[in-house]
Amino acid sequence: MTDAEILEQRAQSGDPHAQLAFAQMLEAQGRHELARGWYGRLFQSGDRHGLYLLAVSLLKNEPLNPEQGVAMIKAAAAGGDSQAQSICAGLAAQDDALDDHWSIALRYLSAAAEGGIASARQELAIAGAGFASLLAPKPFEFVSHDPRILVSRGFASALECDWLVEAARPRTVPAQIYNPQTGTGFEARNVRNNSAAAFGILEMGVLLCAMRGRLRASVDLGGHDFEPLMVLHYQTGQQFAPHFDFIDPEQPGLREDIAQKGQRVATLLIYLNDDFTGGQTAFPALGYSFKGGKGDALLFWNTDAQGHPDRRMLHAGMPPLSGEKWLLSQWIRRRDRG
Repeated sequence: MTDAEILEQRAQSGDPHAQLAFAQMLEAQGRHELARGWYGRLFQSGDRHGLYLLAVSLLKNEPLNPEQGVAMIKAAAAGGDSQAQSICAGLAAQDDALDDHWSIALRYLSAAAEGGIASARQELAIAGAGFASLLAPKPFEFVSHDPRILVSRGFASALECDWLVEAARPRTVPAQIYNPQTGTGFEARNVRNNSAAAFGILEMGVLLCAMRGRLRASVDLGGHDFEPLMVLHYQTGQQFAPHFDFIDPEQPGLREDIAQKGQRVATLLIYLNDDFTGGQTAFPALGYSFKGGKGDALLFWNTDAQGHPDRRMLHAGMPPLSGEKWLLSQWIRRRDRG
């Protein structure tokens, strides 16, 4: 009998530790629906954390069921699960349609911090008593009106930058680029050899939501959607060769992406540290480059005034010559233009 078979036998016997381990093994194998059944059994046997794990699977893994996942994560939070409360803080902060959503986010965050969630304590310490100061607009100045490029000095605080670097550090993986024929991501080390950490619906804590709110308050973006936020990490010598951020409608593998999500019209970059040399964001066709101090933001449009891809916006992430570079990257979409 294999170790997996022994584990399944123990799980079938009702051992909650074995049920959890077996469910997590199935999850790691990509057998998500089977894993969900075991999380459900775990919850039914009296382990309230099983509901949280089931909710996370529904929100994160295929086949996704966001509506049911959100309902379950809220139920787990109401039942006192601190990890669920931490996620609910981020979900509330993302929900602009929810009345008084920042106050609700703060209540969830406080409960998670009291329950021992270290990340919630860190976010709460930075947020203080509320989010008014974090949501306050920051001035952006044009460095170019055509094409549109703006800079904001001190857009993010040093505390926010340090927190985000440490939140991203253990989760970075090799960065990918689009395959123009299929629309899927793949590694291309000759194009970019840096690493990245994505912050999806489960990882978007209140501080990152507040940064998005601050951007909305600072710049009129019109109708827009945010892609999952990324933190980029460049070790000495790593780079992202000249590229465009817009989605090329002439590429067959990318047309469906535009149809579903809209064009990627703008890019926000925030420098999260400045203790390195080199590492500029360079626009070779414009003869312009930018290297921000810690917390400085660069916002540029990838499309022209008519919403068409602007090939003047070719840009590169230049390599640090010494030290390491950390950036927040936020792509912004518009569904009504392509």
